[in-house]
Amino acid sequence: MTAAQERLVQPDKVQTQQRVAVLKRFWELVYAQQERFQLYLVVLDKQRDAIERGSIEHIIAYIEIEEKIMAEIVSIRKVIGPLELSYVEILGPEEDRVQASVLEVLKGEVVIRSKRNRELLGKRMAGLRSEIQALRKNPYTGRLSVYTDPGVSSFLDMQG
Repeated sequence: MTAAQERLVQPDKVQTQQRVAVLKRFWELVYAQQERFQLYLVVLDKQRDAIERGSIEHIIAYIEIEEKIMAEIVSIRKVIGPLELSYVEILGPEEDRVQASVLEVLKGEVVIRSKRNRELLGKRMAGLRSEIQALRKNPYTGRLSVYTDPGVSSFLDMQG
């Protein structure tokens, strides 16, 4: 190969290496996002168990974990966006649909489980509200003793 031919081939190698690097990074991020969604599903299942048990501390802990995972998913999505455009330019839109469908299935499952947990938590909260209302209607709450009534005098005037 002559020096002129090698100079013509060299840009193709650099461009190919750049494309390979973009593809590798894109798939690393897709897998990272997929792992976050799977972790999120596990957290939602554990959160459901905590709601059913009525463990307030665990519910709060799982909500905090849920918020962190969602922040990670959003930040990964922000990075994937520009890479996705490059990916489509390199391989075409058909390949992008395959990747998107995998993430859409996970995202749909997250939405379903999250909705189920919200409904379960709503039912639990309604039950707690009714318990509180029942406690407020108890005639014995608020009195120190059934024998004390501030409207009745406790002394008799015998001299009259």
